[in-house]
Amino acid sequence: MRRSAALLSLLAALALPAAVHAEDAKAPDELIEIDGKQPVAIKPDRAYLLFRTTDKWFSPVFLRIPTEAEVAAFYAAKQQAFDKALPALRKAHAAAVAKRQAAAAKGQASGDDMPGEPSLATFDYHHDAVQNLNAANLGKALVKDKEKRLMLVEAPPGNYVLYGAGNQAAMMTCLCLGTVGFEAKAGQITDLGTIPVAIAWQPSDDPVLKGETGLGASVNGHWALPAVGLVPPDSRAPVPAALAGKPVVPASFRAVGKFVAPPVFTINRLAPVAGLLAYDRGRVIDGRTGEAVPDNY
Repeated sequence: MRRSAALLSLLAALALPAAVHAEDAKAPDELIEIDGKQPVAIKPDRAYLLFRTTDKWFSPVFLRIPTEAEVAAFYAAKQQAFDKALPALRKAHAAAVAKRQAAAAKGQASGDDMPGEPSLATFDYHHDAVQNLNAANLGKALVKDKEKRLMLVEAPPGNYVLYGAGNQAAMMTCLCLGTVGFEAKAGQITDLGTIPVAIAWQPSDDPVLKGETGLGASVNGHWALPAVGLVPPDSRAPVPAALAGKPVVPASFRAVGKFVAPPVFTINRLAPVAGLLAYDRGRVIDGRTGEAVPDNY
């Protein structure tokens, strides 16, 4: 498991607030990669994500939508932290007001921005009990060759969003402009199919990424922009020998609308997926119904 260095942003109805940092020590590992060196044992209380990727550098980043209990615990912890910090916050606010008033009395500007009254809504709080934004470590693959990886990842059961692309412990790109979600059930291996990745400014021979690549170097920011696609699982594809007889089920994907970007180097969208995900002048379209998917702001 590699934790993402990005803050977990609010995704309205999708991702409820459980903000975490890569340096948090209390949060347990949520993704555990299973390599081909050990037998695969399916635990009845854990979910498993199976996917293939065409790039050894950029890993998919998965967001698990927090449970109602986790959300309640977050707000309770935030309230407790705010109550503890409130005296100091009020003291700092009063000092800032006094400084502003003293400067005004002398006909001077204080030079500092005036802070607002301390409030729970604006309180900067980082939760360290839940780590639900994770990138898979592609170095620990069930099967791998020079470039491609077949990953099997143990994870908590729940609803997930294909949130972006990471490199090592950093979240490089979020798929903030449109992506997909899926449910991973306990005791099952959820097959996500193939998640191809290429560099967006360079042309790609991958038909899935053809329309998302060859865009020129101007799309790059501090880091090269990756293009990410999805090829849903094919029931005719052979099952790896290590998974023979195991409960492998194809993922049931849903289109996910736009959401607010966390602090990342670049933002992008998941490439269109026939019959599942499409776009119309920036709007995210559910490919099954043809209807626009609500944004998550």
